[in-house]
Amino acid sequence: MSRVRRVAGHPRIRQLARYGAVSIIATTTSAVVLVTLVLTRTLPAAWANVVATAVGTVPSFELNRRWVWGKTGQRSLAAEVGPFVALSFAGLGLSTLAVAAADHVANGAHLGSLARTCVVEGASLAAFGSLWLAQFAILDRLLFASRRGRAVASLDARRSQRSRAAHPSRGLASRSGPARVDQDGLVEAGPSCGAPRRRTPAIVGMASRGEG
Repeated sequence: MSRVRRVAGHPRIRQLARYGAVSIIATTTSAVVLVTLVLTRTLPAAWANVVATAVGTVPSFELNRRWVWGKTGQRSLAAEVGPFVALSFAGLGLSTLAVAAADHVANGAHLGSLARTCVVEGASLAAFGSLWLAQFAILDRLLFASRRGRAVASLDARRSQRSRAAHPSRGLASRSGPARVDQDGLVEAGPSCGAPRRRTPAIVGMASRGEG
């Protein structure tokens, strides 16, 4: 259990979890728009997917930039907004091809509105899901790389401080050395928090252990 907690508490795992949460929010936003446009036949499936992706890009950019990678301040159009939009619409290109193919198959099979919508939606989700990890690597190494390490380290440091404040005895125990009997027959306890070693008669230590 402790190993699981250590893995779950790793900064990179927490960052991936936040990135996944943002992806769910953005994908849900796009999915709602796509379903609405396709189900009502407001737009053809391919154009509906373009609009849905554009709408989902807005929360995706803001949440990834601020929450996942901890970047604040003014946005850079050339270094951040432009490449992020290009990356999103590269995924859109793959998604649009998948959606158009799925829509063609659905129409050829004479599916009803609900079944057709499910087929189109599944194709869109599959296309974007295949790009999920690739997009994380690009955002992490290129777009938002400048402050990622600093933001994650700062968050990890704050959580470590809170953990030490909640359990101060753990830090003390980890710095205590083992007790031993020296050549004069005295028990020499290990130092704790910089305190000098304490020396007591060994018979006292043995008696206390016998009583326990």
